[in-house]
Amino acid sequence: METHLLTWRKTLLTLFMAVATCVPFALATGNPKSSDQPVQVFVRKFQPGPKRVEYHYSVANGSAFPILKLLVGFDEYYGRPLLNSYPVGWDGDTIPGSSFRSPPGWQFAVLPTEEDSLIEITWTNSSPTTAIRRGDSLGGFVVVLERADSTYDVGGMWTTYIMGDSPRFGALKRAK
Repeated sequence: METHLLTWRKTLLTLFMAVATCVPFALATGNPKSSDQPVQVFVRKFQPGPKRVEYHYSVANGSAFPILKLLVGFDEYYGRPLLNSYPVGWDGDTIPGSSFRSPPGWQFAVLPTEEDSLIEITWTNSSPTTAIRRGDSLGGFVVVLERADSTYDVGGMWTTYIMGDSPRFGALKRAK
């Protein structure tokens, strides 16, 4: 009985020491706070009239490399599109210019999925001089829908492609 009690105490002490030494390390090296992420994408929703909802995106680049592409509604981790609603006037091939806006030097596109009705939207940089450089922010990425769709809004997914680095991705944050 005394041996069993001694073994139990040693096990408990070992477990306590493991928790006491591992938990602070895990907390220090765990997921970074959102403010520590090198790239952040912000969204603001406007409803200027009936059947018109605009989502305005801006990108803050804290990485060491220029950002060349922004995708909204794409889950990079699972490699799949997530957007449920189509921009106003998109017919599967073309979209009227009134349904999106792009910063100078950036091209907008809707990327459909062959075997699904979900889409993603993307803005691609067409000139090295208009890439989002280290430490810079850029707004002016806008898409227009007929009605609000949470997959375009705060908590929705984004991906950026960065010259010389792996893609960065995360959840959209509310613009201040």
